[in-house]
Amino acid sequence: EKLAIQAIDYLLNPVPLKGRVAVIGGGATACDCAVTVAKRGADYVDMFALETFGEMNLTADERAELVAHGVDVNGRSRVTEIVARKGKVKALKVTKVTIPPDACFSLDCISEREGVGELVQDVDAVIVAVGNRSSYPRAKNPAVFYAGDIVNGPTTVVEAVASGKNVAAQVLA
Repeated sequence: EKLAIQAIDYLLNPVPLKGRVAVIGGGATACDCAVTVAKRGADYVDMFALETFGEMNLTADERAELVAHGVDVNGRSRVTEIVARKGKVKALKVTKVTIPPDACFSLDCISEREGVGELVQDVDAVIVAVGNRSSYPRAKNPAVFYAGDIVNGPTTVVEAVASGKNVAAQVLA
């Protein structure tokens, strides 16, 4: 995993990556990475996500961008290992996961499918875009209020705005 590129680092400095690039994650940050790497000339871009394409917390425009840029979305997939040879990424070990029938997607209900895995060969670079949480230190000052993703982690814009409105109501109270 030391050879993988962290999503935020890549988006801050989106250098062109050649060959086959794997993006691990299924949210908006992973989508941004996949589209950016495709626009910058990667030969092939794979996304590996626990969610199916329809379950990913993306807007219709983000989904359309993935399709327009030829990103191959591998849903219900958990990357278990980044395989390296001579200090370079070469492959990914991937296991398929499942959720119970009639269940809505949630991390709590995922289980690995026994004996259903694969080795994805010829991977040249890996970008990890999972579990992005703010590491910004919170002040212990009662006059400072926090809202949105810094409090709840990555959610929708609607939830972030609602969080901001709730904090504003606390300030005015």
